[in-house]
Amino acid sequence: MRNKEMLVQVLWSALWPRYLRVTDDSGRHRGHAGVQGLGGLTHADIEIVSSDFVGETPVQRQRRVLAASRSLLSEGLHAVRIRALTPDEWTHIDAPSV
Repeated sequence: MRNKEMLVQVLWSALWPRYLRVTDDSGRHRGHAGVQGLGGLTHADIEIVSSDFVGETPVQRQRRVLAASRSLLSEGLHAVRIRALTPDEWTHIDAPSV
């Protein structure tokens, strides 16, 4: 299984999101010193909406996403942009229809 699919799978299993989008940004970073020699997912953009985030600070939410992603961090993933929202926060912005 490719690393992007693995990341999606671990996030779904750990956080049961209402919405999840993982974008592989690795191609934009080819040639960077930290990426040379690595294949697969090295840079990811994660947008996740979960009721598990209710009552948590943004830092706590990011820590939960990173904790769920820990296994991929040892396989080359080393840069992650995380946007973690509650369902209520998500409905008050331009949320894509699902």
